[in-house]
Amino acid sequence: MKWKLLALAVLAAALLAACGAPKVATVQITGVVVNSNGLPVPGIRVLVPGQSVVTTDGSGRFSFDGITTPYTLIVEQKSNDFVVYQGLTRTDPYVFVNDSTGSYSADVSGDVQSTTSGDTVGVQVVSDHALGYTSVTAPGSTTSYSLNVKLLQPVASAAVYALEWSEDANGNAQDFAGYGTHADLNLATGDNLANVDVLLTPISGTHDLTVTTDIPTGLNPSIQAAGVRFAAPDVWGLAIVTYQDTSPAGAQFTVRSPTLAAARTVLYAAASGGSQLFSVRWTGVPTSATAHTLALYDPVALLEPSDGASIAADAPFRWQPPDGAITMLAFSGDLNLTVYTAGSEFVLPDLSPFGASYGTNPYTWQVVAFRLDGLLEGDLDQLTAAGQTPPMLILLATFFGAPLSESGYMVSSDPYGFSLQ
Repeated sequence: MKWKLLALAVLAAALLAACGAPKVATVQITGVVVNSNGLPVPGIRVLVPGQSVVTTDGSGRFSFDGITTPYTLIVEQKSNDFVVYQGLTRTDPYVFVNDSTGSYSADVSGDVQSTTSGDTVGVQVVSDHALGYTSVTAPGSTTSYSLNVKLLQPVASAAVYALEWSEDANGNAQDFAGYGTHADLNLATGDNLANVDVLLTPISGTHDLTVTTDIPTGLNPSIQAAGVRFAAPDVWGLAIVTYQDTSPAGAQFTVRSPTLAAARTVLYAAASGGSQLFSVRWTGVPTSATAHTLALYDPVALLEPSDGASIAADAPFRWQPPDGAITMLAFSGDLNLTVYTAGSEFVLPDLSPFGASYGTNPYTWQVVAFRLDGLLEGDLDQLTAAGQTPPMLILLATFFGAPLSESGYMVSSDPYGFSLQ
């Protein structure tokens, strides 16, 4: 009996050896490198670690076979300057380099009708794949406007909204008078669309909205702002800015809000602790709201390595972002490395396939964590979808008080230094 069992065991082992270990499923990746205006960029070198470097073709395309997900993608945007996407699973990523050559854009112009002389008229483009905003002072009952619309892809459908208000002595909204829309607008790059007119209808009233900011210890108020947003929560769009204070005296501020069911009031607050440490929070509330509290997140804690440490090349970098964030890490030294990840740990990749070296000089590293509710919610695949808003545009717009979503946050760490052994 023992001999039979032994024979069966030997046979089973032989069969397993013949079959080999379980195979890991792999995928083909076909992606596109685009610039900060969404145009494809040829001649860019791209690497998935463990593969060979490939170069984008005339359409900015690249491909890799036999990739296991999740994977890391490294893009050389110029000599000694790299962008890393860590933790991708999508097979069709669109990844960005900081090149602003060319653009997808369209010009739109028209009249806003039934305005009042001296009032301010804000005009906003609402679209899944286009951004545009302007404001003008009304000369009379008809106010002409023109704006250059940034398209995130060659064609987009959109609507144009207009909002009118009077201003107080500080240039902020006092009383809202009217609003209107021009719907079903089709935009294509290079278009010059005229007669996109908007007829205003009266707004029933205006009221105070008091905002209290809960600011982390060690930070001070730096910007307080508000605006009116007509876009849905899952649509990119700039709010029509109606209030801004870049030198706030305290943690509480009061804005004027229209009584307007078709829109939301977006409240924004930023606090800083020096030149590089900041926390930003914004949210949309019903225009009928009279009070709201914005709680800003604590700065991101860098866990390791410690500031000024000397580390091995394969040492992990760890940090503690808020839940649901995408993190941008910025490494600066003999070369520059920008990393996007939904995780909280990173190891410097081997860049020798590009012929690059980290060198011997000290580096600094810093983290910026961000979330745009309804649009970018801790999923790197969302950031690399076709027709996406460039990450640096998202961050810069948010930093300067013009976030592109209805609600979200952005928070940084202090910069730390390190050197490689």
